[in-house]
Amino acid sequence: MKHKITHLTPLSCLLLSACTVGGGAPNLSVPKSESINPSEISAEVLFVGNSFTYYNDLPDIFAQLGQGLGMQLNSYSVTKGSQKLIDTANSNDELGKVFDEAMNKKYTHIILQEHSTLPVNNYTSFVNGVKAIKQKIQNAKQEAHIYLYSTWAYESMCNQNESIPDCEKRIRAAYEQCASETGLDVIYVGKAFSYTYEHNKDIDLYDANDRKHPSYAGSYLSAATHLASIFNVNVKESTFKGNLADNVSNTLKEVAYGVANRLI
Repeated sequence: MKHKITHLTPLSCLLLSACTVGGGAPNLSVPKSESINPSEISAEVLFVGNSFTYYNDLPDIFAQLGQGLGMQLNSYSVTKGSQKLIDTANSNDELGKVFDEAMNKKYTHIILQEHSTLPVNNYTSFVNGVKAIKQKIQNAKQEAHIYLYSTWAYESMCNQNESIPDCEKRIRAAYEQCASETGLDVIYVGKAFSYTYEHNKDIDLYDANDRKHPSYAGSYLSAATHLASIFNVNVKESTFKGNLADNVSNTLKEVAYGVANRLI
């Protein structure tokens, strides 16, 4: 896989035709988020991470899901394959220089995604990286809300005889501990993956080649979980479905909605 750096170009938002609600989605109640008017929301959102973010252009899917609700979103990304946050915080690092440049712009929300295995294999490096990035954001006088992007598990990272959902719980626990130490909020994308993996086995969230990176459906689920979690909007009503069938996009939006509202 070719590693890449995504520079700071706003990602376009396209309004597409409406989806029909249906398919194998969980039956979820409706929380108070229904009262929010998405058309009144505008935001500048920066994603910082690696290939789990740039695969399928997650920031663009996120922006288009928001546009499908009438939101005004600009999304940006600073990413490179296999990148760790502790390296992005280093101004001498290739991506670190891009991140420093990014801090010249003001954001409303900044999302931090760590290397997939680092939170469970080297927690100290993980939390130190988050703290270093947070400090740089504060030094740049950003007033953005900062989030931790809790990622999913995959078979090749799990211990022997450990299920993917059980492995993901270990990742989730590391993110929750880091959030407690840094005062940041967690977006539970991994939990959404685990729920779909267990309850909607017909939807493949993993890249067909390496079974590690997200498929388009996986990136769509991630984007929907981010959108619902950050803005407390009813992502189920977004008209954007990307290249997914109606029943698949609707199921994934239902799961994202459930995780964001603690119904799953």
